[in-house]
Amino acid sequence: RRKESLDFPYFILLFIFFVIAGSFFIFEDSWILFFKNTSKIFLSLGLFFIGTEISFNAIKQISLKPVSFAVLLWSLVIGVTSLLYFF
Repeated sequence: RRKESLDFPYFILLFIFFVIAGSFFIFEDSWILFFKNTSKIFLSLGLFFIGTEISFNAIKQISLKPVSFAVLLWSLVIGVTSLLYFF
Protein backbone atom coordinates (compact mmCIF):
# COMPACT_ATOMS: atom_id res chain seq x y z
CA ARG A 1 0.00 0.00 0.00
CA ARG A 2 1.05 3.48 -0.72
CA LYS A 3 1.20 5.82 2.19
CA GLU A 4 -0.60 9.06 1.51
CA SER A 5 0.52 12.12 3.36
CA LEU A 6 -1.51 15.23 3.91
CA ASP A 7 0.21 18.57 3.91
CA PHE A 8 -0.45 20.63 7.00
CA PRO A 9 -2.03 24.02 6.18
CA TYR A 10 0.57 26.31 7.75
CA PHE A 11 -1.60 29.41 7.33
CA ILE A 12 -3.56 28.13 10.34
CA LEU A 13 -0.50 28.71 12.54
CA LEU A 14 -0.20 32.28 11.23
CA PHE A 15 -3.91 32.83 11.84
CA ILE A 16 -3.59 31.63 15.45
CA PHE A 17 -0.49 33.80 15.94
CA PHE A 18 -2.25 36.94 14.69
CA VAL A 19 -5.36 36.22 16.76
CA ILE A 20 -3.19 35.97 19.89
CA ALA A 21 -1.15 39.05 18.91
CA GLY A 22 -4.33 41.04 18.28
CA SER A 23 -5.60 40.08 21.72
CA PHE A 24 -2.48 41.09 23.65
CA PHE A 25 -1.08 44.04 21.69
CA ILE A 26 -2.54 47.34 20.53
CA PHE A 27 -1.63 48.06 16.92
CA GLU A 28 -1.59 51.49 15.30
CA ASP A 29 -4.34 52.27 12.81
CA SER A 30 -1.85 52.30 9.94
CA TRP A 31 -0.79 48.70 10.73
CA ILE A 32 -4.40 47.58 11.00
CA LEU A 33 -5.16 49.16 7.61
CA PHE A 34 -2.07 47.50 6.11
CA PHE A 35 -3.07 44.05 7.41
CA LYS A 36 -6.65 44.56 6.28
CA ASN A 37 -5.62 45.51 2.72
CA THR A 38 -3.03 42.74 2.52
CA SER A 39 -5.54 40.13 3.64
CA LYS A 40 -8.03 41.32 1.00
CA ILE A 41 -5.40 40.97 -1.71
CA PHE A 42 -4.42 37.45 -0.64
CA LEU A 43 -8.06 36.40 -0.30
CA SER A 44 -8.78 37.67 -3.81
CA LEU A 45 -5.73 35.90 -5.21
CA GLY A 46 -6.66 32.68 -3.46
CA LEU A 47 -10.20 32.77 -4.80
CA PHE A 48 -8.87 33.56 -8.28
CA PHE A 49 -6.49 30.59 -8.19
CA ILE A 50 -9.23 28.28 -6.91
CA GLY A 51 -11.68 29.48 -9.55
CA THR A 52 -9.24 29.12 -12.43
CA GLU A 53 -7.70 25.93 -11.01
CA ILE A 54 -4.20 27.31 -11.47
CA SER A 55 -1.48 25.79 -9.33
CA PHE A 56 1.61 27.58 -8.06
CA ASN A 57 3.82 25.16 -10.03
CA ALA A 58 2.03 26.11 -13.26
CA ILE A 59 2.73 29.78 -12.59
CA LYS A 60 6.42 29.07 -11.95
CA GLN A 61 6.71 27.32 -15.34
CA ILE A 62 5.43 30.33 -17.31
CA SER A 63 8.16 32.60 -18.61
CA LEU A 64 8.23 36.29 -17.77
CA LYS A 65 7.40 37.58 -21.28
CA PRO A 66 3.79 36.25 -21.54
CA VAL A 67 3.03 37.19 -17.94
CA SER A 68 4.27 40.76 -18.41
CA PHE A 69 2.31 41.04 -21.67
CA ALA A 70 -0.87 39.81 -19.95
CA VAL A 71 -0.41 42.26 -17.06
CA LEU A 72 0.23 45.11 -19.51
CA LEU A 73 -2.91 44.26 -21.51
CA TRP A 74 -4.96 43.92 -18.33
CA SER A 75 -3.72 47.32 -17.11
CA LEU A 76 -4.52 48.98 -20.43
CA VAL A 77 -8.04 47.54 -20.53
CA ILE A 78 -8.74 48.63 -16.96
CA GLY A 79 -7.28 52.10 -17.60
CA VAL A 80 -9.21 52.70 -20.81
CA THR A 81 -12.43 51.35 -19.30
CA SER A 82 -12.00 53.60 -16.26
CA LEU A 83 -11.40 56.64 -18.47
CA LEU A 84 -14.49 55.87 -20.56
CA TYR A 85 -16.58 55.33 -17.47
CA PHE A 86 -15.54 58.46 -15.60
CA PHE A 87 -15.30 60.88 -18.55
